[in-house]
Amino acid sequence: MGRKENESFPLGLPEQVDGLATAPSDRGDETQERFRYQWAIGMWLLAQSLTGKRPIRALWCEHHEDYLLELPAGRYIAVQVKTDSRENARWRWSDDALVDSVARFCAFERIHGAVIDGYEFISNAAPYVPAATTKRVDSLAASPDRLIQCCSRASTHAEVEQPYKAAFTELVGKTGGDATVLFQALRKLRFAQGPVLRGYDDTLAASIVPGLPGCAGLLTFS
Repeated sequence: MGRKENESFPLGLPEQVDGLATAPSDRGDETQERFRYQWAIGMWLLAQSLTGKRPIRALWCEHHEDYLLELPAGRYIAVQVKTDSRENARWRWSDDALVDSVARFCAFERIHGAVIDGYEFISNAAPYVPAATTKRVDSLAASPDRLIQCCSRASTHAEVEQPYKAAFTELVGKTGGDATVLFQALRKLRFAQGPVLRGYDDTLAASIVPGLPGCAGLLTFS
């Protein structure tokens, strides 16, 4: 059905403040796209098992975490998948999505830590890493990789060096209040770079699917 010129929309445009142009708050398309990205990461993880790159016995979806990788001998890896659509985005400790994921890992570590081999944060965006010329203390402390490395070479959380100790202390208050649990979770945490957010379907079709058993000769169509 066509609309007549100058014909008003039924009930007017939604969510307009005081009749002025207002961006809609419904982000349904973006949310759906992020779910599709998460599903694609599941396929990527499954492909790692099928090609023998990782000894994954079972892949559990939306079970405790976005994905729970069951390894041989009753061990597990918990996986969180997050996307960031910002230009040249880098994950920092100031990002709520990252902190929320670490908080979930801490809760998991508190209950199931004895059988958890690792925690993985998979994203289209990489973690922020300071340059050699970076001197500002807050910029250094914002780096997830730096704090993880400091935890890995320390015996206890009390030995984490500054300025990363300050970032660690702040994280304790945001992740459940248990410094020992956070320390153990960070020692097990790794970042994994997933495909880019735009065009990840093409990336998977071109670089992942052909490597699967029996799929090398399949043709792809755009």
